[in-house]
Amino acid sequence: MHRMGSAHVISRRWTALVMIGAFAVFGALGCAERITSVDPSFTTVEGVPSPSQLVVFADLPNQGYVYRDTLESGPSNGDYLLEVRDFYTFGPGVVRGMIFDYTPAAAYQVFRRTGNGGFQQIRDFRLTEKKQWVDSQSELYTFFDTTPASWPSVTYVGRGVVADAVTPSSPLTNVADVVLADVDTVHYEGERFPSDSLFTIEWLPVAGAAGYWLQVYQLRADLRTFNERALSGAPAPIYADKATDLLVAYVPAPFTSYQLGTAGPPGTRVLHRRQTFFNFQYVVRVSAVGSSGELLAYTGENSDVAVQLFADETYIVYPIGGVVVSPTADLDPGPNRQGASRAGISARAIEPMLPDLRIVPRAALRLP
Repeated sequence: MHRMGSAHVISRRWTALVMIGAFAVFGALGCAERITSVDPSFTTVEGVPSPSQLVVFADLPNQGYVYRDTLESGPSNGDYLLEVRDFYTFGPGVVRGMIFDYTPAAAYQVFRRTGNGGFQQIRDFRLTEKKQWVDSQSELYTFFDTTPASWPSVTYVGRGVVADAVTPSSPLTNVADVVLADVDTVHYEGERFPSDSLFTIEWLPVAGAAGYWLQVYQLRADLRTFNERALSGAPAPIYADKATDLLVAYVPAPFTSYQLGTAGPPGTRVLHRRQTFFNFQYVVRVSAVGSSGELLAYTGENSDVAVQLFADETYIVYPIGGVVVSPTADLDPGPNRQGASRAGISARAIEPMLPDLRIVPRAALRLP
């Protein structure tokens, strides 16, 4: 598959990141609270540190590659690249955040450090939960900041609201930093067609990682629009929208593997776990985060891809943000098992309502 040069892509992403506040999307996204001045002595948000984890990251696009279909339907060596499209969740210059909460909080406030060193609340309303994982009594809160700052790094902290009140004992997240850097790639090393439905997730270590977020999921049938499907592969610790989660877990570094159904290495936190079965396809995403709560890498650039076919004899190829793993009960334990399993790949379990969309292993993508 033809790709734009990596230096050009990174340059364009850096340009997008430093265009902070230079776009007019405030009406659509909602405006941050307008505070004319921030007390420079307010350098610490009142509350008590908690285990809750804040991850922050720039809103980077998922890139789609549009091809002219010249031979058989779908990717083949005779096709040629027409254009590259960027799919943003919000837009260039926006900072996104995810709070994985393990406290009694029912809502969250988010604060950003300003130029004079003080903290400022970025919204005049509280965040409500995006997802709830009952088994572990944990929740996910998400936020975005359209006007973060104009310096190379931005600092955030979250504070929980318990019983509709903020007190000196309110739970605090870690202090997290967004830096102007591209999100790197996590290289998946696990078996794609395991003979055990409780398969092992394996990946290569990422330099500077404090830990790794793991997600095993299937895209839901109500993920219908093209933009929604493309955005499911965008850089993020987990895909937090229209997905059915089978696993959400955090594994601390230096560990680089986790077997489903186990407690995991010391320090592992399993937020959600459901049974996985043979002959189903699951998307597995692995994301690396640094000690300052920054997203370092995820299974993006080397993930499997979606191929969306169009009626005008074109198609678009874009990363799905993870790799497809299909546990396979196979009577043949020999070397042919992987090849036989590979022949059964389809998008049916992942996209049951979309016959014009295919999930293709990146290694099998036939493009010049």
